[in-house]
Amino acid sequence: MQETIEQLKEFEISLHKMVAGNISLVDHIGSVQLAIQSAIRTSTSPEVLNMFLKKENGALRSRLSSLESDFRLGRISIDAYNSQALEIIKMLDKLKEPLSPNEQEMLRKVCSPCNLRLTPVSNYNFHPRE
Repeated sequence: MQETIEQLKEFEISLHKMVAGNISLVDHIGSVQLAIQSAIRTSTSPEVLNMFLKKENGALRSRLSSLESDFRLGRISIDAYNSQALEIIKMLDKLKEPLSPNEQEMLRKVCSPCNLRLTPVSNYNFHPRE
C-alpha cells in the first residue's frame, strides 16, 4: 500500500509538471488528479487502485462481478458490498466506462445535491475581458 501511495505521489508530481508545460493537457490531467486523490482518500484496496490507475476497466468489472457473487453467497455483508461496489462504479464512471442502468441507479442513490456532477467548465466558451 505504501509503495502505491508513493507511486501516486510521483505521478502527481509529473502531472503538475505536464500542466505547467502543456496547457492542452490541463483539463484531462486535472480530472485525472481529482480521480486519483479521490481514490486515495477512500478505503480502496491497492489491487483496485492499481486497476484504476492502469485503466483496466475489464479487471474492475471482474472485481465488481466477484463482489456480487460474494454477496449472493453470503461471504460479505450488504454494507461491505455496497461500499466496495460503489467505489468501483465511481472509478468506472471516472474512466468514462458506460454504466449499466443498475450501476447508474446506485450512483444516483448516493449522490446528494452536493455531490451531483457539475458540467465541466471546458464545455463553455469563455472570452477574457479586455
